[in-house]
Amino acid sequence: MKLVYVHDFRFYKVPEGNVYTAVGLPEMYFDRFFDAGVKEISLVSRSSIALKSEIEDQGFQMIRKLNIKIPVDIGSYFSLLKPELISRLVEHIRQSSLVVINFPSVIGSFVCLLCMSLGKPYALEVAADYNQFSTKRLGFLFTLYLKLIFPLVTRRAIGALYVGEFLRKKYPSRICAVSSNVNISCISEKRPILIPFEKEGDINILFVGALNKRKGVDIAIKAVSKLVQAGYSNLKLHLAGGHVDFDISSVIKNQSLGEHVIFHGLLDPETLGSLYKMAHIYVQPSRSEGIPRATLEAMSYGLPVVATKLPGFREVLPEQCLIDCSADDLSAVVTNLLINPSFYNKISGMNLARASDFLYFKLHSVRTSFFKSILSEVVNEGV
Repeated sequence: MKLVYVHDFRFYKVPEGNVYTAVGLPEMYFDRFFDAGVKEISLVSRSSIALKSEIEDQGFQMIRKLNIKIPVDIGSYFSLLKPELISRLVEHIRQSSLVVINFPSVIGSFVCLLCMSLGKPYALEVAADYNQFSTKRLGFLFTLYLKLIFPLVTRRAIGALYVGEFLRKKYPSRICAVSSNVNISCISEKRPILIPFEKEGDINILFVGALNKRKGVDIAIKAVSKLVQAGYSNLKLHLAGGHVDFDISSVIKNQSLGEHVIFHGLLDPETLGSLYKMAHIYVQPSRSEGIPRATLEAMSYGLPVVATKLPGFREVLPEQCLIDCSADDLSAVVTNLLINPSFYNKISGMNLARASDFLYFKLHSVRTSFFKSILSEVVNEGV
């Protein structure tokens, strides 16, 4: 059984043909499909060819399974306008048993329309709401488009796997399941804090993900500036990720934060795990979001997490740590965590307990069962 998986993620290939992926979409992500009965996966996503050394320097790792392939090269979104590429996509979709689309996504939106016009069955992995692209250049146009087609796309799908309950309720589909894309292997209890954090010795604040305005990294930087001005000269903001969409270096320079902001780039899971262990507080001041994998990972290390009042965060975080998209609000809650050990320890314990609901073996069972149901529907209906 062949499956086409559609995403906007950028994969890399070496000239010899091997495919490389990063922590944002690890190879184990695809186990849900193989364990459900799929034999071969074709990735329809952005891809680039580079040297092995260049790829690995960016934190990408080679996909070991030879039955995960990239049959169509999509260098950029503009490639979707090429008639030859569209023709190859149509042929490949027709030859597959099922198309699974990460949604909302640019390539996913395009492939949804192809599937509907071809009468091809597709399932969705709904990772965020329609405003996923609102902060990007000309993003308001794509946001309006997504708002219009989102209900239609989910209604026409065979089924949908949602990262959060709020998305399932908003965009129902015929066969439904809720399962975050996080892969937590264990829970790491954090040592309780006995006294307030002092203004000496490093205080480590962590942010993981795309370094863009949608994720609120600019809000995190402004909040750190306020905390430094308040006397926390020992505070460090650790940024792990890439995909910057604004002049982040100038912002840091203008606020004289050069020694307070540390860039780590894209990291492998082991190195990222070390960062979680080192951190004292995790921040996720996103402007739009589903339920970020990194937030749940931070919770599994017992980190207090401060995030915005988005529906996905409301599902997993204590109300006391939810804020408006404001640097003032973010710095205020972080300060409360720093000066109040009992509050810090309470939030840490609550996050650990909630993170246990997202252990890999629990979620993998949900994912696999969902796709077994989808594939059974495809076979039974002969669609």
